[in-house]
Amino acid sequence: MKTNPYNLNFGREPAQILNRYPGIYSIIDSFESDNPVQTYMLTGIRGSGKTVMMSGISKYFDKLEDWIVIDLTPDIDLIKSFNAELGVSPGIATHLKLDGVAISLPGLQLNVKGAEPITDERVAAMKMLEAAKKKNI
Repeated sequence: MKTNPYNLNFGREPAQILNRYPGIYSIIDSFESDNPVQTYMLTGIRGSGKTVMMSGISKYFDKLEDWIVIDLTPDIDLIKSFNAELGVSPGIATHLKLDGVAISLPGLQLNVKGAEPITDERVAAMKMLEAAKKKNI
């Protein structure tokens, strides 16, 4: 009798681990290329290792100084969560040097050089991302 290589119980390691490294490094290489793919969709049956694969990719980029990795969940507002996480990333104000930008959102207060605060969450996200891009992050 053949056994199912997938674990249908969330969070449990299956008896047989599938090699995901070729897929992980293919995605990593494409993100690091001169013309990167901006979106990937990982699909598969429950227990096939989608979260494990995404975690491996996330851990790789989290170790690099010119990347900021933010974990988002659909349980809470994505823009609010993104802004809050980006605003508290280690050394974000130092790395981004948001000259003349002030952001005031629930859970996030960032004020540099006394500018008028940005209170719209989408505008705040765009301003922080533009500043990060200027610093090659």
